[in-house]
Amino acid sequence: MVDRESGFTPQNTVGRASSGVFSISVSQKLGFVSVPVIGVLAIVFGVLDLDGGVTFQSSVTEAAIGVGAILSSAVIVARISAKSFLATGSSNLLLLGIAVFEFGLSSTIGGFIRNYSLGAGLQIYVLGAFVSACLHVASGILTFKGSPRVMTRRTFPVWFSYIGTVCFVLLLSILALDSTLFSDVGQIGALTQRMLIGSVVAMLLLSGFFFFRVYLRSRSPILYWYSLALVTVAFAFVAFFTTQVEGDLALWTGLGGLCLASLYFLKSVFVSSPRKDGASSQAGRRLN
Repeated sequence: MVDRESGFTPQNTVGRASSGVFSISVSQKLGFVSVPVIGVLAIVFGVLDLDGGVTFQSSVTEAAIGVGAILSSAVIVARISAKSFLATGSSNLLLLGIAVFEFGLSSTIGGFIRNYSLGAGLQIYVLGAFVSACLHVASGILTFKGSPRVMTRRTFPVWFSYIGTVCFVLLLSILALDSTLFSDVGQIGALTQRMLIGSVVAMLLLSGFFFFRVYLRSRSPILYWYSLALVTVAFAFVAFFTTQVEGDLALWTGLGGLCLASLYFLKSVFVSSPRKDGASSQAGRRLN
């Protein structure tokens, strides 16, 4: 059954300890531990500059991460979120899918363009992340307060939203390549870039907070993994924030964090993957 307020399926299969406290699985604990590890590595490599000057630049590796991990997981999340929206009509589910898809597409295109123009690629990457973070905050607020439902004509908003997202990212890419409007965003260490990255981190943490608050109420593993994914992305951007030069270890720490976040996003949607009747699959209910 779907939670009428959040649009997510409450999970009654999470066991309770004898004291009445909900139990947390080993995989959830390991996922939680990964977040401070990324933060510590960002501080060690970026702030304390203890990387020994090691740099590694590989456009092939970055492209593989972009397409193989970030974009592929974003497409899967977007598809399942769209199916969930069609089944339930919850607007927060549609926003959630758009946010992940927009970030996956913009980061992948930005990664490819960085091979030809570092500044333009970074502009697409950072601005795409900023827009995605805004959408995640909106989805988090709707999930926390209770999402409005679209009762009829649900197919049109799905097609309109995802086609609009593709057009937006393509327009952003064209502007980044042919305009100097966002040139400061593409400069590593520039004040404008750092302010935007800081805003991304703050908004992702805020949206993660909203999702986690609903998790504490519903104990749905869907919400646990999704909030963990958002916080992991936030800490990955902390690593990007501390990056000094292209290819340093802080940068690769951030990319590693995005790979982990992609796994957590996938974990969350496979828990919530709907059956044809719109309910969550029994396999998904047990995946905790």
